[in-house]
Amino acid sequence: HACALIIRVICEGTCASEAEKRLLDYLLQKNRYNKDIRPAINNSQLVTIAFHISLCQIVNVDIREQIMTTNAWLTQEWIDYRLKWAPANYEGLDETRLPSKEIWLPTIGLKN
Repeated sequence: HACALIIRVICEGTCASEAEKRLLDYLLQKNRYNKDIRPAINNSQLVTIAFHISLCQIVNVDIREQIMTTNAWLTQEWIDYRLKWAPANYEGLDETRLPSKEIWLPTIGLKN
């Protein structure tokens, strides 16, 4: 039974990674997705960006210079309608991670 379980886990892991590879290939096809175009159906549609900042650590506070150095996580969320798929076509895969260099990213500047 242990051998069957190991084989099943290895096969399921391989099948899942093959499904994910097929999904990424589909989502990022050159003729299907252009990362330089914002994810809006038309020119007048706004793309709503949810922006979150989570303070992780205060590294240093220089009272004299009035400078605080921190470590923080920045999270941006938006909907890109071009990155939809039918999970049934990809072994039920309903979420995946995409490399940030491959997708449209909003231009956001922080100012204090």
